[in-house]
Amino acid sequence: MNFLTQQGPFALFSALVFVHALADFPLQGSYLAWQKVRSQAGSFSEYIVALSAHSVIHAGAVWLVSGSLVLGMIELVLHGINPLITS
Repeated sequence: MNFLTQQGPFALFSALVFVHALADFPLQGSYLAWQKVRSQAGSFSEYIVALSAHSVIHAGAVWLVSGSLVLGMIELVLHGINPLITS
């Protein structure tokens, strides 16, 4: 159990919001920001690679903050399939 889970659900939620913002902006970079959008990607394979990399960044952030590999893997799957099912 890590420090944030000992501090309660609000501390964990706040940290997850914070790392989500980090993963979406400074950790993502302009290449991933453009290529993870299917209509802007150079090719379908570039789109899949960029979306996968973006999802791995998010999963790692969730794993580091929560201390739970299971939550990290759930984030990986949900973050990866969301654009595929909503577009």
